[in-house]
Amino acid sequence: MRTTLFLRCLLLTSNQFVAVALRTGKYCFAGCDLGINYVRFNDTGAASGKTASCQSQLRAASLYLCIDEYCGDGGKEEWLRGTNETCRRLANTSMPPYSIVTEYGPDARAALRRLDADEAMVQPLLGEVVLLDEPFFERAFSTLVWLALPFSSVI
Repeated sequence: MRTTLFLRCLLLTSNQFVAVALRTGKYCFAGCDLGINYVRFNDTGAASGKTASCQSQLRAASLYLCIDEYCGDGGKEEWLRGTNETCRRLANTSMPPYSIVTEYGPDARAALRRLDADEAMVQPLLGEVVLLDEPFFERAFSTLVWLALPFSSVI
């Protein structure tokens, strides 16, 4: 009985380490981006498309807080640099700096609205910073990881 319990605890613990390890790199950051892309934010005026996603302070704060909440630091600077270069190339603008997350301490983060998948799927127009809830983030992240798997490994 004790051996079985020990093995179950060990397996659970190792699965948690694997889950944390998988939350690094481009798919984690892109998972946050995918989830946040379902939302339109009202702080960009008449801007549309890529320009709005690059200029919105609300979107940037929501994206960066998601990254800060769910992703490891490995590869973050490179991903942010690439995303910002895309904004410059396609929208002739730069994204707000990542340092805006410092405005959100533990109490401010706890008070943020948590966006779930059901709400996001109706593509709401928001005037506030949001944080993806964990199941919605996991759904976006897992989708990207699944799509990245070589076809032969799925069969």
